[in-house]
Amino acid sequence: MEKKRSVGIIVLGVFLLINSLRIIAGLIFSIGIGMGPISLFLALYLFGSGTVAIISAVGLLLLKNWARILTLILIVLNIIRASLYFIKGVNVSASFGGRQVLFPMAVELAIIVIVGILIVCYLNSPKVKEQFKEKEA
Repeated sequence: MEKKRSVGIIVLGVFLLINSLRIIAGLIFSIGIGMGPISLFLALYLFGSGTVAIISAVGLLLLKNWARILTLILIVLNIIRASLYFIKGVNVSASFGGRQVLFPMAVELAIIVIVGILIVCYLNSPKVKEQFKEKEA
C-alpha cells in the first residue's frame, strides 16, 4: 500500500523544486558576468545549495524522513540568513539615512522569516511526521 502524501507536502515539494531550478537556471545564465573570486564563491554556493534543495524536494515528494529533516535544516538556515540580511540592511540603511530602502527589504525579509517558521511548524506537526514514518516489514 502506497503512503498518502498531503497537499501541503506536495505544494512544499513542488515549490522547493521549482525555486531550486530557478536559482540554478539563473546561475547558469549569469556565468561569465564578472566572475571574480567573490562571484565565483557565490556561484558555487548557489549551485551547491540549489542542488541540495532539489534532492530535498524530491525526497519530500517521495515521503523520505531524511528529506523532511534536510528541508528543516535548509529552512532554518534560510531564516538565519534572512535575519542577518535584515541586521546588515539596518546598518547600511542607517549609514545612508534612507528609510525608503529599508522598509521594502524589511517586509520581504519578515515574510521569509514568517513563512519559514510556519514551514518548520508544519513539518514538525504530528500528522506530517506520521506521513514520513517508514513502513515496518
